[in-house]
Amino acid sequence: MSDPLRTNRASLRAAERKWRKSMAQSDLSAYQSLLAAFSTAVTSAKINYYQTKIHKSASNPHQLFSILSSLLSTPPPPPQSSLAADDFAVFFDEKIADIRSSFTSTATLPHSPLSVPSPCFSIFSPLTDSDVSQLLLSHRPTTCALDPIPSSLLQTITPDTLPFVTSLVNSSLSSGCFPSSFKLAHITPLLKKPTLDPSVIQNYRPVSLLPFLSKTIERAASNQLSSFLLLNNLLDPHQSGFRPGHSTETALLSVSARISACLRDIQSWMDNHHLKLNPGDTVVSSSPTAKNLGVVMDNRLSLSQNITAVSQTCRFFLYNIRRIRPFLTTYATQLLVQAMVLSRLDYCNSLLAGLPASAIRPLQLIQNAAARLVYNLPRHSHVTPLLTDLHWLPVMARIKFKTLVLAYQAAKGSAPGYIQRIIRPYTPARPLHSATSGRLAPPPLRVCTSRSRLLSVLAPRWWNDLPVAVRTAENLTTFKRRLKTHLFRLHLSPPLPSL
Repeated sequence: MSDPLRTNRASLRAAERKWRKSMAQSDLSAYQSLLAAFSTAVTSAKINYYQTKIHKSASNPHQLFSILSSLLSTPPPPPQSSLAADDFAVFFDEKIADIRSSFTSTATLPHSPLSVPSPCFSIFSPLTDSDVSQLLLSHRPTTCALDPIPSSLLQTITPDTLPFVTSLVNSSLSSGCFPSSFKLAHITPLLKKPTLDPSVIQNYRPVSLLPFLSKTIERAASNQLSSFLLLNNLLDPHQSGFRPGHSTETALLSVSARISACLRDIQSWMDNHHLKLNPGDTVVSSSPTAKNLGVVMDNRLSLSQNITAVSQTCRFFLYNIRRIRPFLTTYATQLLVQAMVLSRLDYCNSLLAGLPASAIRPLQLIQNAAARLVYNLPRHSHVTPLLTDLHWLPVMARIKFKTLVLAYQAAKGSAPGYIQRIIRPYTPARPLHSATSGRLAPPPLRVCTSRSRLLSVLAPRWWNDLPVAVRTAENLTTFKRRLKTHLFRLHLSPPLPSL
């Protein structure tokens, strides 16, 4: 509240008191005029205040989105609960005991000797000062109540404390013992959902906050163990978690490919026995839908339910952003829309490859509405120039972009193994000019149909249609830049559907 606003508010209250005392029409008109001017001044002050804060935080994404979150929704009041710390301690201890008792005793497990000798990890390698310095400085400085000093301060004085921290880490690795003081954690109970009853202890989950040095020693051991397992091919080939180049999207693509392979095997068996299988009417499971890693998969693999769910979520966020749009600049609105709407449109969108445009249309309408919201334009504004100015590919092109990036990684050997097995570089039987054009091997004719949605069919088809300059890019960054330019020219020339 600035001094001019305080002065205007005082004048407004004086005019209101005068009108209530005299009840004259002239006093009422003067009061209404002052009220309208004061409301306009308050709105203008709010806009200037929030835009100033947003512009100052433009280089700090964490602070920027904290401001935007506070604009979207007011912070909820703290839950009222009579539960004490001892209640949570007893509940969590009993829960852990129940989980442990449900496991089979290791003494009763069968032991099967390995017929093939496997590599043995016998000892950890000591770390140098530069290795420990990288561990300390490359991670976010989270601090808990068990840390003797703030983690950010520890990172600042790393050059002075580095010999002592290196000695501590190497002592733990060489002795095989983890310091007892680092095994303690600060437990914070959090409600699983804001709508749950805070007085019911079963509605809470424990969050463990570990000391910063404890996590540093864990990372030192984890890095060496992970490297050993990776170099000796001891990891499960289908494991996608905590592995570079792997993601929930590649895992779901593998699941979808295996389901499609099962259907092909069933169809082949039925053809051999003079039976007819209609893929369009075949139901994969008895359940109509199943949610896997955030993606709703239906029993016909059409992903229509997932498209509906994503559209509803995105419309909810667009509605909330539209409420606070008068307080946001174009740049801040673009950041907010990209973080909360486009990220959901892009999540696992390679699973939508091969779907008809009519199935993708709801997602395209969401992107069109988002572009109009960024520029604060009416509903029926032409959206193609907006997408061009924002450098946003249409939804269909974004699906193709993600699929072709996976194809590039598979061709270069950086994709997961289960992706590389279905997307392989083309190797001619004899020396040909096409051997240096960076093509991918087409799938077998028995699965290569015009309506196939298999990644093993679509990825080589789209890849081989790319210009040679795009396919033969030197690195992933160059490939993405050339591919986006190519898709912009290809997809933004025709008009996009509008609401």
